[in-house]
Amino acid sequence: MTAAATYGGSNCTFIERLLAIRVEYIRLGYTTIPNFIFFDKLLNGLTKGWASFVKDRMDQAARDDARPLEDDFLGICKDILLRLPLNDITKDVTGYTKDKDATRDAKNKDNKNIKKRCSACKIEGHDESNC
Repeated sequence: MTAAATYGGSNCTFIERLLAIRVEYIRLGYTTIPNFIFFDKLLNGLTKGWASFVKDRMDQAARDDARPLEDDFLGICKDILLRLPLNDITKDVTGYTKDKDATRDAKNKDNKNIKKRCSACKIEGHDESNC
């Protein structure tokens, strides 16, 4: 099983993708796959802040003699998804935000719409190599 980390995306989409993989395995009849495999993917794919949140929850469950989080994979995913902001963007990993990407795309679109003028015949939109 492979699941990419949050590079280029967000924690929310990563968790949704991981849950979709888990549901697909169940649908195909692979119900004996242990949850700790998905739990490890979750810990390795989240940003450092959310991974430490999960580890803190694991420590708290161990201190309280509660059910281990590894057994409640869907519960921890649900808990993280409920705590994530609606516009969850991973700036730490990619360095880009949606607004920055949208601005860059708009600039590129504007540059494509500008018609160039041929330096040989001075006709707008004419390609100099065909002149």
